[in-house]
Amino acid sequence: AQQQRNLDSIVSQHPRVSGGKKSKKEFCASSDLEVKNTSPMSEQDSGILDVEDEDEDEEVPGAQDLVDFSPVYRCLHIYSVLGARETFESYYRKQRRKQARLVLQPPSNMHETLDGYRKYFNQIVGFFVVEDHILHTTQGLVNRAYLDELWEMALSKTIAALRTHS
Repeated sequence: AQQQRNLDSIVSQHPRVSGGKKSKKEFCASSDLEVKNTSPMSEQDSGILDVEDEDEDEEVPGAQDLVDFSPVYRCLHIYSVLGARETFESYYRKQRRKQARLVLQPPSNMHETLDGYRKYFNQIVGFFVVEDHILHTTQGLVNRAYLDELWEMALSKTIAALRTHS
């Protein structure tokens, strides 16, 4: 627990660089010295942090790096404490279904360039990346059946949009 607290304080003290994402090398280099001074690890044990794959130098930011999920977690916690978790789950799912419909509406000029198609597909993928993250980080806010239902809706609307615009 002490190590985790030290790592959390180290992360919060260091400003984010290059668009808010530190590479593993930068993080390990900046925190390695501080971890060595505050943890009971020997120097040879802490050397494990320096071992990494050359291909992982440029990390692709994930959903948790690009989206602040804390409001969702806070609301879920508050509603759970109040004993009204089902109310929040219903509200969340209804709102996300509306947002899915908005994402699935293709722009009118999508067919003019390949970039239009790329943006359209990126929006759809982004929506489902966020929902997948919520699925795996909350217990029951969304479930596989709900995501499958949204996916079927997305699939039919995407096929219809491609037939219309292609």
